Amino acid sequence: MANRPPCRPTDRPAGWPAWCTSLAIHAGLFLILLYTTRQQLVRGAVETPSRDVGIVLKQMTDEGPLFEDEENLESPDTEAAQASSLNDITQNALPTAAEIPPTSNTLPHRTILGIGDSDSIGAADAGAMTRGGAAQRSVGGEATVSLFGIEGVGAKFVYVFDRSISMEGPPLRAAKAQLIESLDSLESIHQMQIIFFNHEPIAWDLTGGQQRIAFATDRNKRLAENFVREISASGGTYRRAALQLALRLRPDVIFFLTDADDPMSESDVSDAIRRATSAGTGINSIEFGVGAATSRENFLRKLARETGGRYAYIDTRQLGK
Repeated sequence: MANRPPCRPTDRPAGWPAWCTSLAIHAGLFLILLYTTRQQLVRGAVETPSRDVGIVLKQMTDEGPLFEDEENLESPDTEAAQASSLNDITQNALPTAAEIPPTSNTLPHRTILGIGDSDSIGAADAGAMTRGGAAQRSVGGEATVSLFGIEGVGAKFVYVFDRSISMEGPPLRAAKAQLIESLDSLESIHQMQIIFFNHEPIAWDLTGGQQRIAFATDRNKRLAENFVREISASGGTYRRAALQLALRLRPDVIFFLTDADDPMSESDVSDAIRRATSAGTGINSIEFGVGAATSRENFLRKLARETGGRYAYIDTRQLGK
């Protein structure tokens, strides 16, 4: 039998296969990475608390993070401060009762052409002939207004009164008393305007020259009465400008009070009739004269007849009795 060499122990000890070692190393690295990532996510969640609605804005301060969102950008203290500021602004913008000037005695602005302020004359008792009739309401908000015994029906009235020197004394006092009575009978739904004239017209004006007719409110009627009481007689007589001013307002009725001396020209009368007819305006003519009335034709009768108005004659000797 052949002899075999004796067995020798190997120089390398038995160990793990290579793939087991690689697997263990990769698993350890994966666990380390997972742990690190989780810690970072936890820290990020702590810095930003969850919000219900809206965009979250974060501002770092010495006392920690300060959060604001779109629905609540202002603190209650800020809102209270703003409310207080708004109250202050409102109170400063509105005048107090002591700062509001009284208006009951304020006179309206008057359009005065060519003359200065008038002397104040109070209305006197001119007897039964100077008392105006009360307005009676009719369909459509119109009124029936009486002046020296003749009536006008409508909602818009203009009074054109002579104040020349021939009207001095009882005639002007009676005219003013009658006018104030007529104004007082109007209601707030009606409109009114007053024009006195001598050689120039004086128009009562609440609109600063815009020539708008005023409503007959209680306040406006008081202001109109103050204006009427200031009027005095002076100067000559020029009717055309005053009558044209009244016709431009396109009223329902014009009460035109004057005497028949120095009559209007035929062309001026025809122009007034044309304007009144176009506007649907009736001219109620009131003639002041001395002595008994006559049937003689004059421009005042023609104005009334051609415009659908009425005519009245007043003997000034009977005024004030």
